[in-house]
Amino acid sequence: MRNSIAGGLWRTVEEVITELNRTLKGWAGYFHYGNSNRMMSTVDRAVCGRLQRWLWRKHGRSFALWSTYTAEVLHE
Repeated sequence: MRNSIAGGLWRTVEEVITELNRTLKGWAGYFHYGNSNRMMSTVDRAVCGRLQRWLWRKHGRSFALWSTYTAEVLHE
């Protein structure tokens, strides 16, 4: 996950999201056995936080953008 997001600010949002989705789908397939709700929720919060920080840095640390990229928006 870290490598997917930290690949550089020059990458487009679509590239980062595509790579993240591929990685997370693989994780979900591997860890779906047992009670994985809590673990996947933790991973979800971590990914959203990292993605928000990456977007914040990519767009020049504008605080207005911080509220633009909420978890609800990132899930769409």
